[in-house]
Formats: sequence, C-alpha cells, structure tokens
Amino acid sequence: KEAKVSISTVSDILNRKLAASTATREKVFNAVKKLKYIPNVHARKIITGKSENIVFLMSDIGTSIISNPFYSIIFEGVEAEIKKYGYNLLFATIKEKDNTKIVVPKMIVENNVEGIILAGNFDTEFITFVRKQKIPLVLIDNQYENIDCIVTNNIDGARQAVKYLYELGHRRIAFINGPAGHFSFKERFIGYESALSEFGIGFLKDLTNIREDFDGSVAVEQLLNLETKPTAIF
Repeated sequence: KEAKVSISTVSDILNRKLAASTATREKVFNAVKKLKYIPNVHARKIITGKSENIVFLMSDIGTSIISNPFYSIIFEGVEAEIKKYGYNLLFATIKEKDNTKIVVPKMIVENNVEGIILAGNFDTEFITFVRKQKIPLVLIDNQYENIDCIVTNNIDGARQAVKYLYELGHRRIAFINGPAGHFSFKERFIGYESALSEFGIGFLKDLTNIREDFDGSVAVEQLLNLETKPTAIF
C-alpha cells in the first residue's frame, strides 16, 4: 500500500526477479526503508530455494584474518562486492588438521550457501570433497584443475624483488619463505632461485629460511646470527 504497487511486484523486486522501472523500484525501496521492513530470510529460502549466503573459508595459518595483511584486504574486497548484490557473507577458518579429516562446515554439507570461496592452502582431498557438493567454487591463492582461481604472479614478483636488491649492489640475498607445501610459497621459491641464476649468484642453502610457523621474526634472527650475514633479506 505504501508503495502503491501490487504485493507480487514488491516480492519480485525484493527477490530480484523483476526488471522494473527505476521509478517503481525506488517507490518499493523507499517504502521498505520507511516501514523498516526486514525480509524473513528463512521464508525466502523456502520460497526461492536460495539462501543468498556466500561462505569465505580460510585455511588456518596461525594468525587471525584481521592481523593478516594479505587475506584481510582480500576479505574486505569480497565483502564490498557481495554487499552490492545483497548477499550475506559467512566466514570460517579450517585448521590444517581438519583438512585431512575432511571436516567441512555444516553450512556447506547442508547446502545452505550459494557459493564458496576457499582462501589459502587447502589440500587436494579437502578441495575434492567440497567440489563434490556441486556448489560454485572459487580458489584464492591456490590452484586446482578445472576450478576458477585468483592468484598473484608469485614467480615474477619474487624475481623482481631479487632484481631490485641485486641492482642496489647486494649479492648475499637471503630469502624467508613460508610452508614449502603452500602453492604461493613454492612459486616464490622458484622465482627466487630463478633470479639468482639469472644474475649469476650462486644459491646458498644457509641463506634460505623456510618457516612452517610463519614466524618471520625468528627467521630474521637466525639469518642475522650467521657467521657471514646476508646484506639483504627478501
């Protein structure tokens, strides 16, 4: 009544089923705002068969997403984009030990999400299990055959970092890396080795510090305690 349109028109516009005119849509949304109407998401799911939930699953790397400078920015971007389309963003972390046990959040097993974003390092068995749920899936900072993924160019990024340090005159360039099994870290190591070879610098194992616990401060301390210290650290 407030919008002066039919009930079916209001329903279709709120459920994005109707390509209504801008004027009609504005009348409906103004009425919703004025009346402080809040849709019943449970009733909507029964009618539409859709939850309008997107879940962001992050592998547990020992730090919170808030304190992680890489994944926190990605999460903010995902959240901003999802809001544009009126979806709900759910979040959960999966510990490494859970990966091998195939412990998947109930929201996925019960098909209560419209899409899944896996951010970080998940093993093949876990990804295969999630994929079998037949829910749209995107990987971030990881790769798997025939699954859409978003990754950075780790190999070239590492190469450019070494090149920059080389051009500053450094030759003892140390490299701190994360878990060897992680997709991004494997690629960064390839880029580091490739750059050393390209610039005629011999690879020295003692200048490479692999941290399974992501503790960069310990790695720096160990490198600076070497008898012949590195002149630069990447």
